Amino acid sequence: MHMETTLSKHALAYDRYALVQLFKAIEEFRGVDPEMPAQGVALFLYSAIYPGCTMADLQKNLGMTQSSCSRNVSALSEWHRLEKPGLGLIVASPDPMERRRKIVQLTEKGQQLAVSLTEAVMNPVRLSSFSKAAR
Repeated sequence: MHMETTLSKHALAYDRYALVQLFKAIEEFRGVDPEMPAQGVALFLYSAIYPGCTMADLQKNLGMTQSSCSRNVSALSEWHRLEKPGLGLIVASPDPMERRRKIVQLTEKGQQLAVSLTEAVMNPVRLSSFSKAAR
């Protein structure tokens, strides 16, 4: 069996409906910030899945450096670097038990986005209506 044949069989094995659901979720993120980087998306989703996670958890589980994690948390928080407004989706606050540790949680706006993302992924869409909307 040729490698090309195997690859072409696998290339057809994706689910267009599942991709539409993913596309809808990405559109929710783009509604908040049209240029949100994938690292920001991953960090937001991890924070929503694991409320109360720490900055160290984010760094370890998302494979981010400390500086990259801080930059992304800052962008998703109330205030980005250089006094520029952030997206207000998460808040990082000191752990009362260990002041050096930061605990990350969704804000009310972040919780609303998590609800919208859940609806975007869970509510099925017919491909015919999606393709018309995409034109």
